[in-house]
Amino acid sequence: VASLLLGRAGCGYFCPLGALQEIFDLLLQRPSRRSRVLRVVGYVLRFALVMVWIGTIVVAISKGGGIRSVDLLFATENVVSWDGVHGAVIYGGIFGLVLLVWIPLGRRGFCRVLCFWAPLNMVGGWLGRRLRLPTLRLLTDKRACTSCGSCSAGCPQALPVADLVVRGALTEEPECVLCGRCVEGCRRGAIVYRFGAGATACQR
Repeated sequence: VASLLLGRAGCGYFCPLGALQEIFDLLLQRPSRRSRVLRVVGYVLRFALVMVWIGTIVVAISKGGGIRSVDLLFATENVVSWDGVHGAVIYGGIFGLVLLVWIPLGRRGFCRVLCFWAPLNMVGGWLGRRLRLPTLRLLTDKRACTSCGSCSAGCPQALPVADLVVRGALTEEPECVLCGRCVEGCRRGAIVYRFGAGATACQR
């Protein structure tokens, strides 16, 4: 629901697995591997995983006789869910899997290939734009862009941001997590944050 208005900003600002990868990016400076094939494989894997995940939940609810109650604080009796050996094993396994994918792929490699939350935010952001809802977006002005590459260098998703700016395609880029690094890095103001509906380019 949040992604209808915020797109993938949840990935950029609130995801602990994304933060884990960015910390290792800063410490180890892994080069990023990107290719058209890897991009397609990433879409297929992530959307397949989210369908399996949702399907499993639906089957479990059906076999369990429906939903009898909702506990939003389940397994957080001690504030956090990592409060014992069982929680440590689960979270340690998740963090290990994330880093195992990150090592060969570089910047947010897990986000780009295996994260099953990403498709939910992608679809929500796309739907919000199609419904012309006021959404968080990055507007671009290709006339102000000098193709210096500072925006691309700072992108945690290893996107070719400068090229997307020139093509006017940054707003529709599904892999953009709206973190704003490109906004910070651009000295010409060719990329700006906006919350609104409709426009994809800056109005000068």
